[in-house]
Amino acid sequence: DAFDGILKYYDRVNSVVRQLGALNADPTTITGAITLTSALHVGRTLLLDALAGGQIDLPAATGSGDKYNFIVMTALTSAAWIFRTNVVTGDVFKGGVLIDDTGGSAALAAAAFFPAGASDEVLTVDFAATLGTIGTYVEFTDIASGVFAVRGYLGGSLDPTTPWGVATT
Repeated sequence: DAFDGILKYYDRVNSVVRQLGALNADPTTITGAITLTSALHVGRTLLLDALAGGQIDLPAATGSGDKYNFIVMTALTSAAWIFRTNVVTGDVFKGGVLIDDTGGSAALAAAAFFPAGASDEVLTVDFAATLGTIGTYVEFTDIASGVFAVRGYLGGSLDPTTPWGVATT
């Protein structure tokens, strides 16, 4: 599309226009709470640049293949980055994230894998857990109706615990 630089195609089966991604898209900086849209955020590197984080709401999962890639550019000094599926439509996460165990009572020799549970719809990258360090990344892919695949690396943590949860609202 010459207007917005997004490569698109017409899905005749579902009668909708689908995006393949932005052509040479510049990164987009996120400085707080936001609700993502495929028109503005698919195919871009999304730079998380806020000392106090914020809530990031993903659009409803439809099986479009849309990808949302995040990288922490500023280390958190309080609060958290909270990633939420579209809880109104009952979307969930499948997959998991790696977290380094930087020491503590039962230090691991390497990163530990934390898989999302069957009903998890929230991923919290929390300052209190020493997550959200510069270079932390997470990727969400819309793989099916109601399902986002997720993978990532959440940085170091002291005796890490699961970052997954169910929305309270």
